[in-house]
Amino acid sequence: MIKVVGINNKNVQFSITYIEQVKTYNITTEFMSDECTNYRVEQSNMIWLNHEGAIAEIESIYPKTVQKECCYFAQQVKYLSGFPRLHIIATSDDFCIQHAQNKFTMWFAKEKIIDVHLQSENIDFYIGKDELLGIHCRKIKTII
Repeated sequence: MIKVVGINNKNVQFSITYIEQVKTYNITTEFMSDECTNYRVEQSNMIWLNHEGAIAEIESIYPKTVQKECCYFAQQVKYLSGFPRLHIIATSDDFCIQHAQNKFTMWFAKEKIIDVHLQSENIDFYIGKDELLGIHCRKIKTII
């Protein structure tokens, strides 16, 4: 479980890439440094967080892929701007990626309800009951 412990309204640029040849998905931010703590989310998926819980990097190599959404939107969803501060409590076997043309969604859970949609410039965070359920990435740079 990845717990959302706060929301930061600061504007952050997320660099999102997909390396087709080695099936690697990567999200990086300005927060990446030697002081970041890394967490293994699943077998080949890592998250680095800074000391405040902001995402510094997420890397997924040859992840499980799915065709459909893994979680569902509630009838009423709260829309906010910014990015989450996180606390990683436990690893998950539910991690997978739903890939479509020029976008992908990293799912950290299955069969849960999204009640907060946190929007940033080229990335959306799906949250349910203060748990990070998914990250939807737009405008990705594909490297062949």
